Amino acid sequence: MRRGQRYIILVDDEAIILSVLSLHVKSFLPKGIELLTANSGESALEKLTPLLQEGGELICVISDYMMYPMRGSELLGHLEVLSPASKKIMLTGQADLQAVSEVLSKARLFRYIEKPWEPKDLELTVLEAIRMYDNETELAKRTQELEILHKELEQKVIDRTAELNQKNEELRQGLQYARFVQECFLPNHTDAWDVLPKLHVFSTSAEAVSGDFYWYKNLGDSVLIAQGDCTGHGLAGALLTVLVSDLLSEKTSHIIGEVNVKEIVTETVVDLKKRLRRDVQYSDMVAGFDLVLMHVDLKSGNANWGSLNSNLMLVNERNEVEIISKSKGFLHLDLEQTEVAGGNLNIKGKHVVMCSDGLYDQIGEVSNKRLRMSGLIQWIESGQIFMENKCGIDDLFATWKGSQDQTDDATWVSFQL
Repeated sequence: MRRGQRYIILVDDEAIILSVLSLHVKSFLPKGIELLTANSGESALEKLTPLLQEGGELICVISDYMMYPMRGSELLGHLEVLSPASKKIMLTGQADLQAVSEVLSKARLFRYIEKPWEPKDLELTVLEAIRMYDNETELAKRTQELEILHKELEQKVIDRTAELNQKNEELRQGLQYARFVQECFLPNHTDAWDVLPKLHVFSTSAEAVSGDFYWYKNLGDSVLIAQGDCTGHGLAGALLTVLVSDLLSEKTSHIIGEVNVKEIVTETVVDLKKRLRRDVQYSDMVAGFDLVLMHVDLKSGNANWGSLNSNLMLVNERNEVEIISKSKGFLHLDLEQTEVAGGNLNIKGKHVVMCSDGLYDQIGEVSNKRLRMSGLIQWIESGQIFMENKCGIDDLFATWKGSQDQTDDATWVSFQL
């Protein structure tokens, strides 16, 4: 078995020179390397060709230049094809420019040594050839291993990317279905525009499904309308929107006579707490929602409202803003934080605004700052939102956000009798 066997070959057509050269090389040749000799180029190729085909390694060839019929330059040219990594050393007594040029045109010459050679020079040259061959071979091996590893990693990246794309597609389809389910559970608002012709709803979610919602119920001569903001966005918030809207529908399913909005909001909070199976006061993952609900008499404009930490504003014909209720930031269902505010007012001729804090928490592309409630009020008071037969909140929000990622779900509900 020749695979892995390492060789050095000496080639010279003068037997005495070949014998002396062999003795010198044997005196310093490292273990593990077999020394071969040949008295012609043809003989050298006959010996080396089968050895190389069987996996042997030719580390170095030292060949005389002036040989017949095959010159050393021709031999080295053949070996450049058979074993390009081998180090080629030319041994000559006629080291002229023509001889060196001839070798260089056919093979990569490592070194040439003049006859008679200096033993120490020969030793240093051969040992350096062995060292360089080993370094280059090791480098080539490592490079090949890295190429294989790189291809394996590329394939893993391709496979992983395909897997992630599949997961993302499944997630996208799941979110689309979740949005469909959410819309099925939330009340149908299609008749709200017939009852409230100046109703404007703007709702945009940070993810495929929203933690914000708006709710509506037609009672004939009056309407119930609400806007809510549930903890988180995405699926977590969407789940709460379904629960809260379902509770609102349940609490208002059999209304007879006077409507107490504050009581409806309070009972909604209490019932949601009863459905929770974990202690929301001490859990890191807390559930909560903001909610404003209004009952409006369509003829008189008299309204009864209830607010759980939510935004409710009135805007008169001069675009002056009156804040009825304002969100105080994050709220979860802790007993100390669920006080419901409420009251009565007349909204005739005024715009009613309900909005989630995600609307004014949005970071602007130009300012790189949040809009804040003060910025939203400035939009209103400057006449940029309520214009004749049009509400400009959609365009203003889109321009403000620009290319920034959406910070949170954002919802705006406004109407005017």
